[in-house]
Amino acid sequence: MKYMANKKQKNKTPDNDKDRKYNKNTKNEKNDGKGKNGKDDGNTQTAGKEKTGKPSDSGNTGNGSPKKKIDWNCVVRESGKKVFLLGLSEVLIYMAHPLPDIGWLAWIGLIPALIATEGIGFKRGLLWGWAFSLSVFLSTGTWFLIFGWEPWLGGNIYWSFFWALFFGVWGWITTLYPAGSWQRLVISPLMWVFLEWVKSQGPIGYDWAIMGLTQHDFPALMQVSSLAGVYGVSFILVLINILIAETILFCKTGSHAFIPDEEGKNRLQEKPPTTATASATTEGNRLQEKPPTTATATATEEGNRLQEKPPTTATATEEGNRTLESPPTTVSTTSSATATPSTTVSTTFGGGWIGLLKSIFDKDSPNPQLRNGWALTLILLPALLLWGQFSIPVTDYQDEESGKGVRIGVVQPNIPQDKKWDSDYFQPTLDMLEEGTQKLSRSGSQLVIWPETAIPDINPLRKRKITNYIKKVVEENNVYLLTGVITWDKKHEEMYNSVVLVKPDGEIDKPPYNKNLLVPFAEYLPLPESFRKYAIFDRTSSYVPGKEHKVFDSPYGKFSVLICFESMFCRLARQNVKDGAQFLIAITNDAWFERTNMAKIHFIMSQFRAVENRVWMIQCANTGISGVVDPWGRITHQTPMWEKLEFQKSIYIRDCGHTLYTMLGDWLPIGGGLFGILFLLYNIVILKKKGIKELKRNSRSKEGLKPFATVSTGTQFRLAIKYSVNINQG
Repeated sequence: MKYMANKKQKNKTPDNDKDRKYNKNTKNEKNDGKGKNGKDDGNTQTAGKEKTGKPSDSGNTGNGSPKKKIDWNCVVRESGKKVFLLGLSEVLIYMAHPLPDIGWLAWIGLIPALIATEGIGFKRGLLWGWAFSLSVFLSTGTWFLIFGWEPWLGGNIYWSFFWALFFGVWGWITTLYPAGSWQRLVISPLMWVFLEWVKSQGPIGYDWAIMGLTQHDFPALMQVSSLAGVYGVSFILVLINILIAETILFCKTGSHAFIPDEEGKNRLQEKPPTTATASATTEGNRLQEKPPTTATATATEEGNRLQEKPPTTATATEEGNRTLESPPTTVSTTSSATATPSTTVSTTFGGGWIGLLKSIFDKDSPNPQLRNGWALTLILLPALLLWGQFSIPVTDYQDEESGKGVRIGVVQPNIPQDKKWDSDYFQPTLDMLEEGTQKLSRSGSQLVIWPETAIPDINPLRKRKITNYIKKVVEENNVYLLTGVITWDKKHEEMYNSVVLVKPDGEIDKPPYNKNLLVPFAEYLPLPESFRKYAIFDRTSSYVPGKEHKVFDSPYGKFSVLICFESMFCRLARQNVKDGAQFLIAITNDAWFERTNMAKIHFIMSQFRAVENRVWMIQCANTGISGVVDPWGRITHQTPMWEKLEFQKSIYIRDCGHTLYTMLGDWLPIGGGLFGILFLLYNIVILKKKGIKELKRNSRSKEGLKPFATVSTGTQFRLAIKYSVNINQG
């Protein structure tokens, strides 16, 4: 005993645990309780020892912290599950988009990915989500290979980042809130549509691969676009995916709560309380329940007798197996991944998953927030679909019902891209355009449309021969002619992709409309100083974007034009209609896309622009798809690809006011994004501060706080927020 007293006196430091006993085995003392300098570092617990005082199998590091032992079999198994689930989601989402265009798969396509990334934290959610998103974008964006594999890969890495951010946020929120909570059900779809909207902004923004576009064959659901744009449809799809995923997660983690009662029936019963041990594992700080330790083994020289120690109510270990002593008061901490029903359901259910599914919708549901989420969705979604279906007229269009009819003629010349700028093909191109215009004029067309850059020449309106030719065509056929041309500003030495309206008397309506939104890496090169030196970008044009919108005026109504890429963007079509356009026209040269799926996607976007603003939409493409879409998204005419043809179709001017979307614009993604960001900031700032305050307030000794101060800032952040969330949830 004298030896032990001397030994303890020799190693005594201000931070030593008063109850710590040392074994005569000095090797174990050095490994288990001392740092590099031979002194006890004050931050070690009995975690490195077994209850008999022997060293654990995990081994110890030189600074007194137990070594982390990785179970590689478990890592490979869990990673394999995630790869399988994410791969399944990638296939489903790919098949939901054109082509193959199986739209109903979008209602379930995200479920495996949501389950795979649930509860794994922000960083791991971001990385796994990026891998999933990149595979989706690479497979659905094969059309971008026309610009080379470098832009295809680089662009998709950038665009997939926004989906990856969603999975990072999802992976983090699900570590804080239990399955079915309103925070997960509301914040997650709001952040999805916000990030879809952000992806379309900036110099290389693209508005394709939006979830809502997959529902172009579902007219009743498409009508939601008139309220919130295509993002409203995306919101509904993601919400349904999350609801189903949350239900599966609840059933998966709550199935053990069914216990046979005295009558032998399976009732959902309350689980006996246990002392929580918060284990911050690499899977995202999941909490693991452990029974209270009532005795710790302290080796003494008299025979390794067990000495009683007060039970530790909660310890939180991070990836490095650091320990955090929580307040002695037992804290009920329930993670998202291990949430179990906590109330007794009076109704008798069947066992297993069926019983859990029934319990969700019971009035005494163990997860009332999930039940309420389903209830609201099952009420509001059918109501929206019924409203959408009944808002679509069932009768044919008639002048007396819909207003003044306009006969529109469309010429699809089908000029291959490799011949379009061939000087030998210049005159044949003009002949085809003139021939199509004559046919349409004889059938009564009032406005004839030629595609984007229909006249293959630079600044043709400055050349007398071409202007005389255009004047002859309109005068002989007595039609208004809308055509795409390339214009040149000599003063500023700037080239524009433009469209002009030529009146029947040969007068050209000035100024022309210059394309506002240019295709990156095709019509212009972002950061030319950095990219122009690479040969792959030699064929990139040097157009300059226009700065103003334009509404053309004619005896047949006011209209605006979207040139090619511009029909992708909701905001531009909306602004034109808000400025007074009564119908919209899209002109394009989709020969660029060759035989990829982009021509189909391009036409689908015209469908949504029509519904969002309740106007007619006419598309004229060089090689197809050309067509006409009514204000409810129904296709009244559609041409095949790679055929030379012309067609005429009547549209009707409607004066019924603006839609909610036309008036308010992207209120859902912007408003939802702001709400989501404020919510995340609340978690980061307010809950962290509150959690730290509560941890300190409930600590009984100064020594009890020291481990919390020594763990990393990131660990403090997660533990404090989790602690605060649990307090709020009672």
